[in-house]
Amino acid sequence: MDQSVRKRIPILSFLFMLDVLLYHIGVADRSLAVSGADRWLYYFDVNAVKWMSGLCMSFFFGLTGFLLFYRLGFSNLGAKLKKRVMTLLVPYLLWQGIYLLKSILQGQGWPLDEIIRKVFLMEMWPPVGALWYLYAVFLLALLSPVLLILLRNRKLGFLAVLALVMAVQYYFRRPGMGTRYVGNMLMHLPAYLFGAYLGHFCDEMTDQDRFLFLVSMIFFGIFLENVYPDFAVGILMETLPLSLLWLFPVRPWMEGKGIYKLSFLMLATHQSVISAVVYRVRAATEALVPSAALSTLAGQTVGLAACIGTAALIAAVMRRFTPKTLKLLTGGRC
Repeated sequence: MDQSVRKRIPILSFLFMLDVLLYHIGVADRSLAVSGADRWLYYFDVNAVKWMSGLCMSFFFGLTGFLLFYRLGFSNLGAKLKKRVMTLLVPYLLWQGIYLLKSILQGQGWPLDEIIRKVFLMEMWPPVGALWYLYAVFLLALLSPVLLILLRNRKLGFLAVLALVMAVQYYFRRPGMGTRYVGNMLMHLPAYLFGAYLGHFCDEMTDQDRFLFLVSMIFFGIFLENVYPDFAVGILMETLPLSLLWLFPVRPWMEGKGIYKLSFLMLATHQSVISAVVYRVRAATEALVPSAALSTLAGQTVGLAACIGTAALIAAVMRRFTPKTLKLLTGGRC
């Protein structure tokens, strides 16, 4: 893999993780807007976070497909799947167990059948809701032998990706997706497929080849717009983040920062931090200066700082006293 791509992955992962946090931090009540300018700033913030959240999930699905299928063959399939057990399934189960134990100690029991449905059967949402993504991409990894057969060569793989994206759109738009997060998986599955294709053929593709592939997918989306409304925009959202693996400008001062290793801990802990901090910050801000935009910005700023600080503290303490446990909890990411 090109060194420039390797450098971009942790930086982009951290930046997109910040937007995951912003999306879950949410916004203040719009009724707090005190002027037209306040309302405009408020909705600018809302729309920016909303659109970026779609891009960030597309990036993570695409990156996961890219990394799994990079130099993947049936000779090393078992080793790669075993690694995914340790990096995806084990952290997912450990964090769900931690939250369930916390709930029990707080007197909030979970029925066994509900635990099974939410942790294993993809019912919305697992106890640590933000980690649904780990389980989703682990299940996709188990299906990798099928996709590997379809990616035997670039031409067949290209046609297979087109066919699978059309099939995904058909099932995604069917009713009945409301109680499980299969719909979330299907929404971002095109990005995973694009990433898998680019990863599998990475070493034999030039930058021009990658550009032509991504542009072809965009035109494919435009071609099917009449069949699937908003399909073109959706495909654009799935392809744009992947292009950043080759286009994102990395400056020397951005490289090798330890903060990038906190991304997973930020994902695993941010919902608890948000519930403990952000709502209090908003209440205090609203009491001092009634403003929808200011209250939203205050919650976002303090919320991000608290999430990063909490992750950094946990990492520092566990590196000192229980490094092996930290490795298990983060899948070796921290």
